[in-house]
Amino acid sequence: GDLIPLDFVPGRSLEPIRLAGQPFDIVPLVCFEDTIGEHARKFVRPGPQVLVNITNDNWFHESPGVATHFANARWRAVELRRPLLRSANTGVTAAVQPDGTVTEQLPPFTEATARAAFGTGNGALTFYAAHGDAVSKAGGLAAVLAVAGVAWRRRGSREGD
Repeated sequence: GDLIPLDFVPGRSLEPIRLAGQPFDIVPLVCFEDTIGEHARKFVRPGPQVLVNITNDNWFHESPGVATHFANARWRAVELRRPLLRSANTGVTAAVQPDGTVTEQLPPFTEATARAAFGTGNGALTFYAAHGDAVSKAGGLAAVLAVAGVAWRRRGSREGD
């Protein structure tokens, strides 16, 4: 109906996609959304799920960016303990197990169909899926407080001289 990019609107739901007759839900990750753990974890719910990433890596051309993007996608599978099915027009199309093992992979710039078996596990939430970057944020706060404490002590010792 409308001209691109004016016909795009942001989604309003973080609910996974439910497929009738399937024992698992789909966590949709479009393009670079598979590189942002804090975003991907918002879709994760207790229960069997599969991460599905559809991406266009064409703008990387034949650079290390293709492999880097795929490495980030694999990390989502590990930190969320969900299998990942990834389809890329020019990047890496692959099936990744929840432990990061790649069970099927097509080389970049290959026109083909990949088939892979995957399990959905028990659907338990990892610490990261449940709490996000809480540990990193706490560590950052502790570091800031430690630096502030050292600066405060140094300032106090200079004033006493």
